[in-house]
Amino acid sequence: MGGQPAANQVPRLQQNRNNNRDNNHEEVVESRMDARLIINARRQVYLVDKSDRFPALSNVFDNVEYPKYFKPTNIQKYDGKQDPAQWLHLYLTAINVAGGDTYTKVLYFLMALETAPLTLLESLKHESIHSWEDLKKAFIDNFQGPCCRSKPTGE
Repeated sequence: MGGQPAANQVPRLQQNRNNNRDNNHEEVVESRMDARLIINARRQVYLVDKSDRFPALSNVFDNVEYPKYFKPTNIQKYDGKQDPAQWLHLYLTAINVAGGDTYTKVLYFLMALETAPLTLLESLKHESIHSWEDLKKAFIDNFQGPCCRSKPTGE
């Protein structure tokens, strides 16, 4: 008894280590779920006053949440140098593989833009985007190459 551990303590310690690993895995999974819930909850709070919403998005997107297991990866941000139609094809593929839907395409789109393209899209008419098709058209119209871009009237 005096200072020597009992023979049955070592297996119990090993068992506790294994339980800790299982618990850590569960905590990581739970934290991912919690993070999604937190993001969606914060988004709803921000949308109440509409100050955090992308101005061109209509109220159709106010109550939309990201799908439960949506986790996009390997989406290269659009910087205005790529062909917009080609970049959109890659973006849509990544969103679909990640489990996104039509609403997710619109909501996550803003996260996939560098600052300059995002700034140009902020100039769109307030609440003019009601669907993915609206956003896709506005994006291509804004970022197609100068050889293909139609000149605004008055030039």
